[in-house]
Amino acid sequence: MTTIYWDANAGSQLREVAKLAALDFLEKHRVTNPSSVHALGRTGRSILRQSRESVLKYLFQGNASKNAHLVFTSGGTESCNSMMLGLLDLDQINTKRNIVISALEHEAVTAAANFLKTKNFEIRIAKPKQGDYGARTGILDVESITNLVDADTELVSLMYASNETGAIQPLALVAEKLRSSGYDGIIVSDITQALTKSEINLETLFKSGVDAVAFSAHKIGALSGVGGLVFNTNSTCRQFQPLVMGGSQEDKLRAGTEFMLGIYTLGKVLETLINDTDELHRRTALLDYARTLIEKNIKEQELDINFLTPSEAGTYLCNTLLFRVTGVPAEDLLAALDLEGIYTSTGSACSSGKQDSTKAALAIGCSTKEARECLRISFDWDVTKSDIDVGVKKLSNCISRIHSSLKELN
Repeated sequence: MTTIYWDANAGSQLREVAKLAALDFLEKHRVTNPSSVHALGRTGRSILRQSRESVLKYLFQGNASKNAHLVFTSGGTESCNSMMLGLLDLDQINTKRNIVISALEHEAVTAAANFLKTKNFEIRIAKPKQGDYGARTGILDVESITNLVDADTELVSLMYASNETGAIQPLALVAEKLRSSGYDGIIVSDITQALTKSEINLETLFKSGVDAVAFSAHKIGALSGVGGLVFNTNSTCRQFQPLVMGGSQEDKLRAGTEFMLGIYTLGKVLETLINDTDELHRRTALLDYARTLIEKNIKEQELDINFLTPSEAGTYLCNTLLFRVTGVPAEDLLAALDLEGIYTSTGSACSSGKQDSTKAALAIGCSTKEARECLRISFDWDVTKSDIDVGVKKLSNCISRIHSSLKELN
């Protein structure tokens, strides 16, 4: 049976360039601890420097930035934890301290925020715009965010793009408004899902006042086990306390021998993609085609479908659709598609193998019942029109079967 992978936001398939880079590295480099003083160590430091330059060049859309410092980590979770906790003075006693996060954040951010509660921080939640059902697309309201910030706010964390709805947030605009109003606290962002799926540019974000961003490699077709934390060196932030200690690696900002194989492949992937301007446009066109095709097939069955992903150009990731078919439980649909060899999602994958089927949908105003009818499709970098044609046909058939069975039971 042919399988179709539509769960790329949980983890992308390895790109061919990543496979070739990994093989090349393993064949040429037996030992590459960049902290060693001998020749092999010097080789490791050279690889580390080149990889760092490749990643930053991609993040700044081809421009070499002197205002950024990249620290390699073990992945997005560590990066998010670090930017949430490392820039704050956790020992300061002040019961009026607060942070602002969005209702759409990944668990790596919300868990760190919950930890900050134990340090006497108040957690304030910024919610997306509310409106009629068809208008719920998960875009955060700029004014509602800025209204949550006051003199006691020490950190604002806003995910750049939602892994569930695909909505791209107005992060630069929020940062500009906060800075122009006199806010001099910390602004950070999880940009993990935005890489390779949107035209993100750190130059724009850093100029607007963002202090640091976090990302992961395995969401873009590189190896898992590596991520990054990028600091704005023009930031007003004066301190950073590493979460991982015990060595002087990464300029003493993250201890532990670097995962050289993962870092090397990440650098090679982004080095290749920086010259590939067609992939993003191709994937966006295929996503729009899929949206239209799914809607047509569902409406032909006289069923209601609502997309919870924005449709206006520039407001959504090139690969993500969150939608709800009225009366069709998403868990049933996911299981039926799984049997057909189509892998989708009802929310964010977590370490237990379960799925949070309600968080993003509830955050944008769905009822619990509506949220449980939401399915996420996230196309990978190798998606084709043929895959979409076959997949949507099977999706439509599965929906029809489930809906008919439920009607008979009722």
